[in-house]
Amino acid sequence: ELRKTESIWFNAKVYNDMTHKYDAEYIYEPYEGYQTITYDNINQFSDFSWIKAYTRESIQKYNLKWPQGLTFEDGEFYFKYFTLNPETYVISDRLINYRQRKGSIVYEARIGNVKMEDLYCVIKNLKNFCEKLGLYEQYKIALLKLVNNRLKMCKNLNFSDKNILLSEKLLKEIGYPEEFSVFSDYKENEENPLFTVVVPFYNVENYIGQCLDSIISQTYKNLEIICVDDASPDNSFSIVSEYAKKDKRIKIIRHEKNKKLGGARNTGLKNANGKYILFVDSDDRIFPECVSEVIKKFNETHLNTVWFKSKVWWENTNRMTDMYFYNYFDKHKEGKFIIDDNNLMSFPFCSWNKAYNREFLLKNKLFWRENIYFEDVEFYFKLLTKSPEVYIIDKPFYIYTRRNDSIMSMSIRNKHIAKDLYKVAHNVYNYFQKNYLLHKYQNSFNKYIYDVIYMYTSYPELDEMLNEEKYKLLSQIGR
Repeated sequence: ELRKTESIWFNAKVYNDMTHKYDAEYIYEPYEGYQTITYDNINQFSDFSWIKAYTRESIQKYNLKWPQGLTFEDGEFYFKYFTLNPETYVISDRLINYRQRKGSIVYEARIGNVKMEDLYCVIKNLKNFCEKLGLYEQYKIALLKLVNNRLKMCKNLNFSDKNILLSEKLLKEIGYPEEFSVFSDYKENEENPLFTVVVPFYNVENYIGQCLDSIISQTYKNLEIICVDDASPDNSFSIVSEYAKKDKRIKIIRHEKNKKLGGARNTGLKNANGKYILFVDSDDRIFPECVSEVIKKFNETHLNTVWFKSKVWWENTNRMTDMYFYNYFDKHKEGKFIIDDNNLMSFPFCSWNKAYNREFLLKNKLFWRENIYFEDVEFYFKLLTKSPEVYIIDKPFYIYTRRNDSIMSMSIRNKHIAKDLYKVAHNVYNYFQKNYLLHKYQNSFNKYIYDVIYMYTSYPELDEMLNEEKYKLLSQIGR
């Protein structure tokens, strides 16, 4: 049923100047239809003015204006307009190109270069606006959330003392209770430990910018970001260096020789200081709430690993879908879970959809094998036999980029890469034998061997080249 609205929203294509590509994400989740904006949901949507169209009369009727000379002006106008004109219509299509670039207001805010006095003025204006309408008590929680959202977006470890004091003054003078202050984030404690994110990079100049943007934009700010240059031949190091100049949380470690992904992860792990650690591949991204949600589950469960779901960005078609490579895992409900011989092969081997207790990895000498492809597989088996209880978060926090030139894509076409899969299988067998685990995990190991063998049967030429490796594997399980 059609009804009159005074505004229409639409989505945007996000063009990243640093990668020269369009991002897969939408400004907000694709949605088509009428939407009523209330104090309960006003903070759930983007306040950008340029993805909305308005009737001129609806703006003039209430004499609404954007505040002049202030950043955060969109937030003030959005809050006022949709409090007075709550009915809108949302178009899911992306009808405008939005450019993400260094030096923009949003970019500078996210790395900590922001005028806190502007934020103070905007929030003060909104409080006065609500009080005049007699809506302050009703909208107070929404304003509290707006304050915290803005401070979390802007607050960074390189914030000046002046800005911290001004931010605290904002909360105090407006009369917001202390529990809404985000500045306890500066004090490391059991609830707010240092968290390390490791980003190995090699030949990813078109992707590394958006990867780092997703990490520095985390709502959880007590981060250590270790970028490991695995002797990259392209412009990746220069791009990461520019980020490090702006964000003191970023540290760069360089390899003289390429050690592949496993070696770069090991370097990050050995140099990390965080209580917990996450490994993000340099062509991938994480959602803003990833680290904060993972920290919450670590604090609640005291387990050694926390897992989460993923999305896939298909580079060829520039679209994002659910991760359907691992059907059992993707449909798995949230909660604690024990990995055993019945389900060990039902979960993804990848290292990037898991966060780890760093001391647990070091204590058990859980490192990735270096200078080899498919390093995730051997690590996965060692990890789960050492600590079989995990927590699975039933939300996607990771965006996995599927590229034509990725290891995953090349592995089924390149015999030299494929041979490493067979080497890893022998390493897994030797690990099970040495630790007297083969009998305990016999079904899983057998299934794993068959999966390795039959992965390439649809490529006869490659399959024939790898026949010798295949027979070696079969002999391990007595077939």
